[in-house]
Amino acid sequence: MNNRIERVLQLSEYLEIEIRKNTPLLAESELENPWFVKIFLDTSISTWAKNLNRTDLNSLLNNFNHDVNKKIGIVAAGNLPLVGLHDVIVCFLYGCQVRIKLSNLDHILMKKVIHFLDPEEKQIKIVNQLKNIDAVIATGSNNTFRYFEYYFRDLPKILRRNRTSVAIITEDVDHVELELLADDIFQYFGLGCRNVSKIFVPQKFEISQLLPHFDKYSWVINHNKFANNYMYRKAIWNMNLDPHWDNGFLLIKESQKLHAPISTLFLERYSSLKDLNFISRSEDIQCVVSRDVNHVDFGQSQSPKITSFADNIDTTVFLSDIK
Repeated sequence: MNNRIERVLQLSEYLEIEIRKNTPLLAESELENPWFVKIFLDTSISTWAKNLNRTDLNSLLNNFNHDVNKKIGIVAAGNLPLVGLHDVIVCFLYGCQVRIKLSNLDHILMKKVIHFLDPEEKQIKIVNQLKNIDAVIATGSNNTFRYFEYYFRDLPKILRRNRTSVAIITEDVDHVELELLADDIFQYFGLGCRNVSKIFVPQKFEISQLLPHFDKYSWVINHNKFANNYMYRKAIWNMNLDPHWDNGFLLIKESQKLHAPISTLFLERYSSLKDLNFISRSEDIQCVVSRDVNHVDFGQSQSPKITSFADNIDTTVFLSDIK
């Protein structure tokens, strides 16, 4: 166990020195997935390097009793850089035999990190197909979720599907919070389940006081894939005569829906904070950004600690309970 902890701690320095400063490697990663632009690669790598500290790793091991000597299959997503690393690190620390199927959209960086953690492949093996495993952790879309349910029907499993995040703006919102909200919306082009795609605002809130705080991300419209999404959605909303706001790189529309398409943001007005009850929508919401101490702080939706778990399912408990 101690050797594994030390190896994960060494990964922090490796990410900062060997990965973050490796310009050719980052360029190759962006060629593999054009959404992985340098600024967001840097954000992801820096966040991971910061999170891999001894205090948080010790907290992550609170449920550790003995090595989980089981073969755990992992189906990794590829929407964000290194998005599958959390499952790998938890399984590695808990002594599992990991069999991971990488996403074609995040193969280069993940492979590099995995080979650093386990250069001799004693614990972690990259595979093309998951066979002869004892349990599985799979992340994908709503469509692949149904496939995973059937394919892994006889195994203990954690299956993750599409989720999104929301933010609550109050009447006394300040400029700092709105600046930080821009990070929650635009980091990684809004492709993550922790990205805010829906905001709740007071009845008389003026959208004009919100838009200037997004200007620092105006550069996203120069990204071909993002721009294509923006132009397509703009054309659809204009043809349908849907009322909306447009600042030249983001479209905002009032809607009851949670999941807004790329380059758009949904807005819903509320009369009282007491009216905002997300329990019935909990399966669709990854996190809530607001001032509430029980929620995520503004600007922090894409900076979860390693002790935070996707879908609020504690992976360490899941591994410890496998028979």
